[in-house]
Amino acid sequence: MPVGTLKNQFYACAMPLLGKKPAWKAGSPISHILRGANVVGGSVCALYPDGRTETECVGEARLYPSSVPVHADTVFRTASIAKFATALLVLRLQTLGKLSVYEDISEALGYLVRNPLYQDQPITPYHLLSHTSGMTDTPAYFSSFSQPSALHTLLSDGALYAPNVPGRRLIYSNLAAGILGAWLEGKFGAR
Repeated sequence: MPVGTLKNQFYACAMPLLGKKPAWKAGSPISHILRGANVVGGSVCALYPDGRTETECVGEARLYPSSVPVHADTVFRTASIAKFATALLVLRLQTLGKLSVYEDISEALGYLVRNPLYQDQPITPYHLLSHTSGMTDTPAYFSSFSQPSALHTLLSDGALYAPNVPGRRLIYSNLAAGILGAWLEGKFGAR
């Protein structure tokens, strides 16, 4: 989870989305952050009230069959933009002291959430945000798109969990973002 200067750099990146003047300039820490996170390619654009724009492009838009660098006109898929916004919200609420990314998600959800192999290890928002909860996108998760299933039912299915202690291994999970949203709703009593 970003802390200190890195967290502030992420907030600075988000300011254009939140309508405030960005605290960064093109050619600044954005490039360092993206490269340091081993991002294949990315682009950040600041839009100023006077109509000026600044764009920072890093890396490759395509690696195979031939390398194509990212440029200001590169089109990116933004299917997971809600995950980014949710992560910013969680970080902001933690900064305000309203939550901790290290608390057990069970209390706010109203039922125990555990990997059956590691019953003594709580699953935290940090694990959900960092894709280290050990949860996987199982066939039951995908079938819930056409046949809705209660979150509690999905979370009680042992097949959802990889044989890893929470926090130890990165396993990408789309379900984790939905769980994070449900946790926020449960914690603050609002949708």
